[in-house]
Parts: sequence; structure tokens; C-alpha cells
Amino acid sequence: MDFDAICGKAEDLGAHRCRVMDAGDIVFEPELVDACRQNYCGNYGRNWMCPPSVGEPSALIEKAR
Repeated sequence: MDFDAICGKAEDLGAHRCRVMDAGDIVFEPELVDACRQNYCGNYGRNWMCPPSVGEPSALIEKAR
């Protein structure tokens, strides 16, 4: 897979920065889901990429790993 090309495309589309990293290096913070549930951004339940539409956090973490 050409990660440089993928990052180039992401940056062309407006990404500020793009880097490839190992999924094992990701730190998952359960508090983020709590912030979502409290609707801090005002979009809880409106975005298919966010809770509650994405499922349980534990399943997402397992999938990422």
C-alpha cells in the first residue's frame, strides 16, 4: 500500500497533517465517549461516525487493535 500517496491525497483534501502509525500505539481514552454522551459538540446522535451510531467503545477498540 502506498501510504505516501494516501497521505498526499488526504492533505490535498484539506487534512492539516497525515502520518501512518501502528494501531497498537493508539491510546484510547474512555472519557472521550463520556464527552460524546454529554453532547459537548452538539452532534450526539446526528453523525454516523460518532456515538451512539458507531457502537460500543470496547468493540471499536478491539477492531482497531
